[in-house]
Amino acid sequence: MSAGIADQRVETAHLRQTMQQLLADLGQFRQELTALQADVEQLRHDLEQLRAQVSQQQQQLQQLRTDVEQLRQELQHLRAELSQLRQEMVALQVKVQELEEYMRQQRQDLRDLQQKVTSLEVRLEAVRADLLKWMFIFWLGNLGGIGAILFVLARYILLR
Repeated sequence: MSAGIADQRVETAHLRQTMQQLLADLGQFRQELTALQADVEQLRHDLEQLRAQVSQQQQQLQQLRTDVEQLRQELQHLRAELSQLRQEMVALQVKVQELEEYMRQQRQDLRDLQQKVTSLEVRLEAVRADLLKWMFIFWLGNLGGIGAILFVLARYILLR
């Protein structure tokens, strides 16, 4: 019996030692569990922050998509205006060409008119010279006629 009690005491001591070891391990596990719970809480907090950031990024992305769509519409509108301006520019170029042709024609007409005026001036000078010549001849004829009349009158008066 004493051997059985001694065995039981050794076994009890061994069980106590094992239990103390298990209690120590349990304490260590509790500390690790507390640390893991703190890590889980930190991860939850970080996850919430990331979710908030993702939500904010999604809102910014949606705003950027809206802005891009508005810019596309603006670009489309500007392209339409550019196309219209190009058409107007082509029409204006045609009008400018027509006006240039009209101006060339007007210049040619002006040159022709200047030539005609110059020709008329030359003819007018010739007519003027002829007129002066005939006026001189007319007045010489008149002076000759008046001289003849005076000569006849003077003879008539002197002879009487």
